[in-house]
Amino acid sequence: MSKKLHNSLIDYLVAVGCDRDSGLVFKDKQCLNDENFYQIITNPIDPTILSVISGDLANYPASQNKINLNYPPLKLIRDVSFDLGNIEQNAKTKRDHYHRLSNIMSFESPIHADILQNLPQFCFPNKCYASKLYIKPSIHSFVLTDIEGRKKYSIVLIYYREFYCSKNKDNFELLESDEDAEEKRNYFHVYIPTAIILISQFSYFTILKECLSCIYDSLIKTESFQATLENFAFRLTHLPVPPKRFNRFNLILETCLYKEKIISIHPQDEFEYEVFDLSLKFLFNHMSIENIIHVILGCLSESKILFISQDYRILTPVIQCLMKLIQPFKWLLAYVPLLPGPQLGYIEAPHPFIMGYCTDYENLIKQMEEDNEIMIIDLNNDEIISKRKLNNFPDNCTNLLKSKLLSIDLNYVENQKLCRITKTDLYSLERMEESLIRKLNFKICDAFLEFYVNIFGDLTLFIKKQTKKFNKIAYLDTINEKDLPFYKQVIDSSIFGFFINSFIKNITEEKPDLYNHKLKTMKSKLEKKDSKYEKLEYEVLDLINNFEKQITKIFQIPDNCAKIIEEITKDLETTHLLPYKDSLYYLRGFFYISINQIKDGFRDLYQIDSKSLFPKDIIQDYILPTLSPNQIEMFQEQN
Repeated sequence: MSKKLHNSLIDYLVAVGCDRDSGLVFKDKQCLNDENFYQIITNPIDPTILSVISGDLANYPASQNKINLNYPPLKLIRDVSFDLGNIEQNAKTKRDHYHRLSNIMSFESPIHADILQNLPQFCFPNKCYASKLYIKPSIHSFVLTDIEGRKKYSIVLIYYREFYCSKNKDNFELLESDEDAEEKRNYFHVYIPTAIILISQFSYFTILKECLSCIYDSLIKTESFQATLENFAFRLTHLPVPPKRFNRFNLILETCLYKEKIISIHPQDEFEYEVFDLSLKFLFNHMSIENIIHVILGCLSESKILFISQDYRILTPVIQCLMKLIQPFKWLLAYVPLLPGPQLGYIEAPHPFIMGYCTDYENLIKQMEEDNEIMIIDLNNDEIISKRKLNNFPDNCTNLLKSKLLSIDLNYVENQKLCRITKTDLYSLERMEESLIRKLNFKICDAFLEFYVNIFGDLTLFIKKQTKKFNKIAYLDTINEKDLPFYKQVIDSSIFGFFINSFIKNITEEKPDLYNHKLKTMKSKLEKKDSKYEKLEYEVLDLINNFEKQITKIFQIPDNCAKIIEEITKDLETTHLLPYKDSLYYLRGFFYISINQIKDGFRDLYQIDSKSLFPKDIIQDYILPTLSPNQIEMFQEQN
């Protein structure tokens, strides 16, 4: 396959660590002079890239055979490429695939070299050591951002593989069996950490964690490390993500990934900038309501914000939850929720940022206390260390938000599970918990969204219809003098500029807009009397009831890729529900494009009736640049 599935759950699977091919490499080269076991387990390892696997290429930089010419297997290629033709054409396709790969003289990777070079630091932010004893596996996450601001969400499994370490003339060899080790004069039994990373354009942290759990369970039960990774990589790079939810229509994609484990992928909400599948309660477990509001103030004021914790695994989930709560605003500046130790110098940047850091915890606090520009959030002690004076939110809006948040039962999920009948199968149990978490998240997000509408009011009154510009001067004239410093502080920021431009564009093009949707629901402006807030409570409850009454369709993704288009086509022929048809055209269109049937793919995508669902940006940014001039001319002729 020469094309990728543009809405696949993951883009790449990467393995980082040391193995038989790479040997045991240390950061301190002097320890190579010693054969002392203590030196082996106390000197930090220098992990390397062991494999990079995409949908159609499996790379092994540390191996002599850097590219596996048998990946993907011919069967899987035939499964996906429905119209490869007769057997002779299939054979020619495979020969062309081999010929292309055999001409690669050096390591070819689908990931940019800079990202690959930094991956080991993000996998092991507190350095990497061999161990005498077995250590239980762990999972953490981080976010990579490219030069153009596109984010790659990554989740990492760290588990320890058993090796026999033997010193030879130049380095330390790693042997996988005791039989091989007995041939050596001296050897040590050690456990070496290996990182398995799933990299995705979608922030499905919980789902990717489930996928990694399946991969780990398979790895510990098989001797074929490479085959296991390739199998899961192919499955996950060809597993589509459902289109955005729209018109209260909810398409859920499910597949049996491993044994009886069902992976259930919920769509992104039509108002969301990015998908979110964590529990917001996690944020409230580590920060008080007062501190959460103050950090949001720092975000809207574009401060330098540094989260610190003695446990680096909580940094990315906490910060991602915070990013969810600032919607409909979007943080567009430097964003590194997990900053590796060697990259601490990034916090000296002159521009605003949001970062998370763990190493040298106590020394860092003392060092940063002298910096007046950085707002430090100590997650272990729920404390904010900041000397920068910020203009606060209007008091009446803040007090109302605190009151609403205090009325929300943050233990809602646990209490509901306690009072309900326990589901007897794992699938039903997981689906029930997912549903409860989404309801809790909705209540929390709705409280914050109402908070923003109360602060900024009906912005449509200040949009110039002729120029489609925001009249900042007229807007500020309506603000009372006490709160004016806050509004000037926020409205001049780039985060507000992006928000108001998106707001104007959405209402002009009649696209879904989160702020405008809430504004219409509340039917209120900035100044409201207290007596009207009782009515708003009922409106919120109506929203929650509507949320529960969504039209939901579950589509089972077949194990065999060849059946996916066939199953989608069958559903298209039988359904009369327009939102469902649009979602199916979306899915089938991307699958056609991934197998080079561009004409069929475009035909499906251009049959999508919903403007909000039509993937204009993906077509412009990713698909059109890969087409030849002749293909583009052909499509233009066919209108």
